[in-house]
Amino acid sequence: MTPLKAINVFLLQWFFIRLTSLKERVIEDFQIHSFSVSQHGFVSSRGTGEYKIYQYYVLEFWIVPCTGWWNNFKYLNGDGNFTQITKKSLASG
Repeated sequence: MTPLKAINVFLLQWFFIRLTSLKERVIEDFQIHSFSVSQHGFVSSRGTGEYKIYQYYVLEFWIVPCTGWWNNFKYLNGDGNFTQITKKSLASG
């Protein structure tokens, strides 16, 4: 069990919160080779680019305890409330 999971299982879930690590892919440089516009107005582009993966931690509030370990979270207020608690930094690995 990782330290993050242990904190969530034994402490935070009983206060209806969950500490979550999120990763986000951001395209840094993209060169378009071609694009097309559909009849409905959607634009499709093709090209090459470079991306970076950023990692940060968020607190999720109003989560029903003992949910979300093997399937989706269940929230007390219908949908989750998220607060970012760390700055985005480049993910290792």
